Formats: sequence, C-alpha cells, structure tokens
Amino acid sequence: MNTNWKNKLYCLLCCVFLALPVMAKNLSPALAKKLNDTQLALEKKDYQRAQALLGQTPPSSEFEQAWWWRMRGAVAQHQNQPALALDYFQKSALLNQFDATPMRQLYQLVGDLSLNQEKYDQAIRAYRAANAIEPRYAAWRGLALSHYMKADYPATVTAAKKAIAGHPSPEKSVFEVLLAAQYETRNWPGVVKTTQALLARYPAQVDWYLQQAQGWQYQGRLKEATASLLTAREQQLLTQASYWRWLAYLQQQSGAPLRGAETLELGLKQGVIAKNVESQRMLLSYYQLAKAWQRAEAPLRWLIAQQGKGKDRRTLIEMRLTARDWQGALKAAYQAEKAGVSFSESLWLNLGFAANEMADQAAQRWAYQGVLAINPESKIARQQIAILDGRLKS
Repeated sequence: MNTNWKNKLYCLLCCVFLALPVMAKNLSPALAKKLNDTQLALEKKDYQRAQALLGQTPPSSEFEQAWWWRMRGAVAQHQNQPALALDYFQKSALLNQFDATPMRQLYQLVGDLSLNQEKYDQAIRAYRAANAIEPRYAAWRGLALSHYMKADYPATVTAAKKAIAGHPSPEKSVFEVLLAAQYETRNWPGVVKTTQALLARYPAQVDWYLQQAQGWQYQGRLKEATASLLTAREQQLLTQASYWRWLAYLQQQSGAPLRGAETLELGLKQGVIAKNVESQRMLLSYYQLAKAWQRAEAPLRWLIAQQGKGKDRRTLIEMRLTARDWQGALKAAYQAEKAGVSFSESLWLNLGFAANEMADQAAQRWAYQGVLAINPESKIARQQIAILDGRLKS
C-alpha cells in the first residue's frame, strides 16, 4: 500500500506545472519576457529551448532569483527530473519573495516532491509551511502520507482527519492512510468508522470488510463482525478459503456453530474450501458443538476412510451412543475392534449398556468381557456376566 501511494504521488501531485504570473510587479521586462518564452517552450515540450532561454546565471535581485529558480524547477519537472526540480524549488522557496498564494503553492510543491523522493522530514516541514499560510486539503493529505511513512501514526490520524474534514470529496487514499494508521495503533472503533466511510463512498473492496470485521471482533462484537463478512460474501468478495473459515469461526463463537458448519459446507460445495483433513475436522467439531450428530458423521467417516485413526473410530462410537443409536454404536465398535482399535473401560461399559438396551446377549457378553480384560475386578461387568450365565437373576 505504501509503495502504491508513493508511486502515485508524482503523477497526482507533482506533475502539475504551476502557472507563473510572469507580469508580476518588480520583474524586469527582460526577465518577464524570458519567463514567458520559457513557459511557451514548455507547453510545446521544447525543453532544450526552455533551458537555453533561462541560461545558467541567476539574476542579481533576490526577487528575480526566486522567479528564475522557480522556472528552472518547472523545466526540470517537465523533463521528469524530480530531484533536480526539488533542488531548484527549494532555492526559490528559501528566498521567500512571493505573495501568500504563490508561496503556499511553492511550499506544497516542495512537500510533494520531497515526499515522492522519500525525504519525509523535509516534506513535513514544507507542508507545515504551506498550512501556516493557509491550511488546505492538499497539504493535510501530504502531511498524513509523510507521517505514515515515518510510522508516526498519531500524527497521521490527525492530518488525515483534517484533510477529510476540509474537503467535500476526499480521495480514497486519504481514508486508506487513516485506516492503516488506525490499524497500526489498534484503534478498533476508528477502524470500523473509517471502513464504513470507505464502503459508503467507493466500490466495495474485500480488505475493507475484513478490516471492519477485525475491528468489530477486537471489540468483542462478534455479531457485527459476522455481519460484515456475510455482506462481503453476498457481494461475492470472499474468494479465499481463509475468509470462509473466519466467517464460520465467528458464527461458531457467536453461539451459532450450526451456521458455522453450514458456511463450511457451502464453501466446500462452491470449491472455495478444499476438502482436506483440516476442513473436515473443523466441520466435524462445529457439528459436534451443535449436537448435530447425524450431520457430523459425514466428515467423521471421511476422516476414518482417509486416516483410519483409532481416535476417530472411537469418536464415531461415542457420537452414536450420545445419539442413542445403540445398533449403530455397536456396529461401529465391531468394525473398530476389527481394525485393531483399543477401547477404554468406560467405553466398554457404555457399549455394554447399549447392548442391554438392545437385549443383545452376544453383544452384552462381548462388551462386559472387554471391561474385564481391562479391569478384572469390575463389579458391574462381573455382575452382568453372572446374569448372562444364569448365576444371578437380573
């Protein structure tokens, strides 16, 4: 962003030639004609003639020297020699021979050229001098950019706000430098306010919605952060998987994990989010938080098929037990044991209870024997086995 601003400055701020009132009082007729002829040569892009007309020797009086150096700066500027132009304009400014308006214009130009050449302290001095004569939008804008380049963010905010307040249609770059400075200083209410101003004035950009959402999020206002990203999605600006995952996360954190899961599903369907372990685990966790056990099975089964982890197989069993799907839980447990997955004592006991609910004696014996293999002293398992063997009434 910084580089873009800097590269635009020469075209936006520095290439406009200052019209010279060559008939100013106290100019000798000879110098007035020379300046006028030089101006005409510049308009015709005859830069060699323009240089020849001015010559190399300045006039004797400081007043005429100021005009002569100023015109030399204009010639250098038209020849795309900004460093040389800056040097000449500074020499003209130091003589301080002009009335208020042309003097302010000269300071503005010195500031613009200094900023373009990364001479930020020099630019700040020139802009302040221009504002001391008459505060103007262009000088405040230049000050905002210069302060930002020096990482003086509080001064950036002050200058940018003055620029915006003093102009009916501030340039987008002024809002952007204000936003960047507010972001750097973690002024989250300011970030939200500036992004709102940008979105109200210019075609929407995804970065503004993202920064607005972050501004809301850091203030703990997750519903507003979610709304910002939802608006961006409606405008088809969320083109990266990370944006969709962030939206899903905000929905989950706002107390709507099912909506978060549905956002992930939509992102997967549209091809924005890749179907991989990361996305499927996130989807699984959100469905689990929403207690949507049946919908959670699809990503979980995909993970089992891809990785075959015992933890995932146990999760499938536990989810089915929670959903009171006794038959499904036992089926998943048989498959897991066949795949070499070990169970905890508590999981074996829960499988035994599921078998009890099914009145499946074979499953009961299998589950309680699993408990005894871990804890031979388990009273519950020993009791249940005794009932199955007819040694104890149920």
